[in-house]
Amino acid sequence: AALPAWLRKLIRRAVEALPPSDKKVTLSFLLKRFVSGAEMPGLARHRIWVSNIAPPLLERLGIQPASFASEPATSDPLLDLVQRWDLEVSLAEGLLTKADRASMSAALELRAPFLDEAVMQFAATLPVNERVRRFETKSFLKRYALRHLPRDIVFRRKRGLSVPLGRWLRGPLREWAEAALNNPKLSNAGIRDGAAQELFVEHCAHKADHARALWTLLVLSEWLDWVAEQKVAR
Repeated sequence: AALPAWLRKLIRRAVEALPPSDKKVTLSFLLKRFVSGAEMPGLARHRIWVSNIAPPLLERLGIQPASFASEPATSDPLLDLVQRWDLEVSLAEGLLTKADRASMSAALELRAPFLDEAVMQFAATLPVNERVRRFETKSFLKRYALRHLPRDIVFRRKRGLSVPLGRWLRGPLREWAEAALNNPKLSNAGIRDGAAQELFVEHCAHKADHARALWTLLVLSEWLDWVAEQKVAR
């Protein structure tokens, strides 16, 4: 059963009061990201979970967030909807694009064995409880891997590929970031005047962890400069 509204509100306040950390991906960051979408329908919660800039921050930046209120009209399990979205959006438009560019920059051909067509088709036929079992993800894959690998390898904690971006923005990247976030082209692109700097000040003062949002704005700033340079070159 769903928790009472007063208890959800209390939990949300407690989570939002947790101090930010300079570590890579912390429990406090994950909890805050989770509660930010807790009142949303299923697929919307996932989209907020993987987003770089949550709707409240978009509003502070002067950007109208996309509406996540409506859900696809389907009887498919939520896990199917989430994995389909990951496949068509996160994977196709994000991770694979980045991986291809990174590998090709070093003249390498990158292959992902788990994206083999036969493997993907088989995975799509697995029932929900073979993919996620309580809090265990990749259930079928892990049980299969136990035939060939030691248990401590199969159940080893995920390492991830993230970097301590929050600490870098407060440290070695601070001067560059401050200058890039003051780029007037950001306001020309629709970012509210001073909003990016406000997030940066809060981040540097350890009042919040805005690392992902700030990185998105920094990439936008650099891209806007690059576009302007291309126009001049022509």
